[in-house]
Amino acid sequence: GGHISREEGEAKTTLFPKHRTIHLAPQNAKQIPMSHRSISRLLVIGALGVLHLVVCADAFISTPASLFLKPSSATSRSVPLAAKARILTPRLALRASSETSAPPVAPPPVTVEQAEGLIKSLLQSPDHGELDKFRVARSCPGVRGLRVALLGKPGSAKASMSAILSAMYGCDRIKAADIITGDAREEIQNLRAKIAETDIERGFILEGFPMTKAQADEMERQGLEIDLVLQLERTDAEARSFMEGRQLDPVSGLAFHPELRPCPLPDSEAKRLQPHPPPADIDTSLKGYNKQLTAIRRHFSDVLSVLETPLSTSLAQSAAEAALLLDSICIVDFEGGGEVAVEQRVWQTRGDSEEEDQPARPHGSLYNHVKALNTYNTLDFLPFMVGKQRAGWVRESFARILQQVQEEEKLDLFAFDWPGIGDGGSISLGNIGLNGKLLDSTVETRSDIVHQMMETLFEKGHIRGWRGEMQVVSAGFNQDPLLLLERGAVPYFGVAAYGTHINVLSVGEDGTKYVWIAKRAMDKPTYPGLLDQCVAGGQPQGLSLQENVVKECVEEADIPEEVAETAVPVGAVRYMYETRKGLSPKTLFCYDLVVPASFEPVNTDGEVESFRRMTLADAVDAVAKDPKAWKPNSALVMIHLAIRHGILNPDNEPDYLDIVSLLHTAPV
Repeated sequence: GGHISREEGEAKTTLFPKHRTIHLAPQNAKQIPMSHRSISRLLVIGALGVLHLVVCADAFISTPASLFLKPSSATSRSVPLAAKARILTPRLALRASSETSAPPVAPPPVTVEQAEGLIKSLLQSPDHGELDKFRVARSCPGVRGLRVALLGKPGSAKASMSAILSAMYGCDRIKAADIITGDAREEIQNLRAKIAETDIERGFILEGFPMTKAQADEMERQGLEIDLVLQLERTDAEARSFMEGRQLDPVSGLAFHPELRPCPLPDSEAKRLQPHPPPADIDTSLKGYNKQLTAIRRHFSDVLSVLETPLSTSLAQSAAEAALLLDSICIVDFEGGGEVAVEQRVWQTRGDSEEEDQPARPHGSLYNHVKALNTYNTLDFLPFMVGKQRAGWVRESFARILQQVQEEEKLDLFAFDWPGIGDGGSISLGNIGLNGKLLDSTVETRSDIVHQMMETLFEKGHIRGWRGEMQVVSAGFNQDPLLLLERGAVPYFGVAAYGTHINVLSVGEDGTKYVWIAKRAMDKPTYPGLLDQCVAGGQPQGLSLQENVVKECVEEADIPEEVAETAVPVGAVRYMYETRKGLSPKTLFCYDLVVPASFEPVNTDGEVESFRRMTLADAVDAVAKDPKAWKPNSALVMIHLAIRHGILNPDNEPDYLDIVSLLHTAPV
């Protein structure tokens, strides 16, 4: 992706690492987020004389996901990132704001000289004072939630690269040796515990993990996503030679070799280097790594980049190349605001008002979070149709995969109407739907046939995260089922999901309103340790909403059935955002349950670490001050609650109208 702006009649291009996203910024015009599909549509209109679009081809180089980074002999990096590698749909990305006068720019690339200076700083002192100056000088003071897995065979410079990158970006460093037990589930729980100890704002570098497909699958099962998997590539022969004479510096953690990669320390200080013996059987270690490599690459194909690190390339040059890739997912705190995407959610940062009569709560403190869960561009997706009813959204790239696999397997399940000019010159936005034969069959029959196709997609690695459960697909809540779809495939088809969130309330003697808040258990596979409603859960098939509310109240908070039955429906929150797999449309049905002031919830299913009672005002302030402490959609329900009870109102919330609108307008 890229950013195209026009100044004094000249097109200028700045690379942006947002997958297939382009921002057009003609002079004196607002910037418009656009995709390749969007541009192709505008070009169709342009052919009619309405729009003329000039694109700088350098910004849109299309390269295969398996492209290798080749080391260069140049002393500084001048090659555009798009020409070096492609990172598909990164979790962290940048977009230019549509409401700021100047677009943000990517951080300047790290030069080899800068990397050499950083390595010297690491060798000279364990404190990172000089490293902080380095980050500031690069206009990259820090990143938010950066998650990088650094993989490579033994002897490929993983430890050195991990030490350099963690220092360069201020990230915590998690080593595989600290979590390995031999049991994949236990290892991911150990990893979760390590992540809980890291600085959430900075993120982490995960060194040498996962090493097996089982570990990667367990990470996905427990909801641990990685922004970038950087695989260091070195030949077995070079790796073996390096390990046979490897020396480790105890101060910096960097690895050297007296002949193949000498340490730059003076001889008097180089004495501190310690021999680092190779594994007892080097060849066995290398074979074990190579055996797992193909499966690991396939698993992380959408976030994988490969960096060759031959011994002919200096450590500094390899670090500079690696920094290019990390910069592509680095969130920089640009002056003047901008749009920042976290977990494929983009929000527009709104600065505090400079007026003297500033509202009690600054602009953006709540809006930013609501906007984060309402970021999507349906122009990048095709409506998923079952007959004449839209049942979801499919990313165009995944639709192409469906078509390819369908042709390979000689199947005829889906019909594809691609965007373009139709018969008679009409412009079609396209869609993907079940073919006519399936529509004439029963829901059970068509579901069985589609399920076989989903199994094939899973076996080929196009669908990740098989659940073994079926979800009802319909055109809306309480409407007749159109299809039953494997839960692991649901995110790829943008099928709506529903849940219930129950606000457990009480009123003090002075009339103060209180709400019970739950802190999720640390061993929860998703959002461990974050704040949540006292009771919440997905809406299962076969239960009414009220029946599900009662069930969840009893199971999660030990609330008696007769009390739970008094819960009152008070509306719904609807939101939709993009993930790496597709669109995620959600509807949360909200309920208020008033309990006696003396009541205290008790967790009975082990999914809650603790409960706390807060005033409604304190609870919404907690969301504004630290939204990352909350399960994202639970924060929306909390904001919805505060609006309904007048805690948030037009006089004290500057973004009131925008927030109210965003809580209900997603096209679920």
